[in-house]
Amino acid sequence: TCYLFDTFSGFDQRDKDESQALTPELLEFYNARSNAERVLERMFYPEQCVVKAGYFPESLEGLEDNFAFVHLDCDLYNPNLAGLEYFYPRLNKGGYIAVHDFYNILYPQAKEAVRDFADKYKLTYMTDFFSDSAIFSKE
Repeated sequence: TCYLFDTFSGFDQRDKDESQALTPELLEFYNARSNAERVLERMFYPEQCVVKAGYFPESLEGLEDNFAFVHLDCDLYNPNLAGLEYFYPRLNKGGYIAVHDFYNILYPQAKEAVRDFADKYKLTYMTDFFSDSAIFSKE
């Protein structure tokens, strides 16, 4: 099962303080491409996808699965940190969490969330410049 978490309506007003640093053009771009149907059209197996629309992390409510791979692309600090806090304990042994935008100068909050999470739990992570991601593994 592939879970797709997104507001599907752009950045939520509750993250307004963080998203204010983004240009109006960038915000408009994100709002225009946030469409669950468009995303599902690009999936190889859309019947195996579960759309969880809404504000993250509230959209996690009721989900108690374990995960082999998680890809966080939340852009902002609070949703990235909430994702790490939620998914890491539910990550299968040998599983991975990738956090996108680690090197992106437009989203310094992503790097900050990764570093704070790693420091809090004394975890190590790898980074990959080409995928612009930080990667946690659970041993």
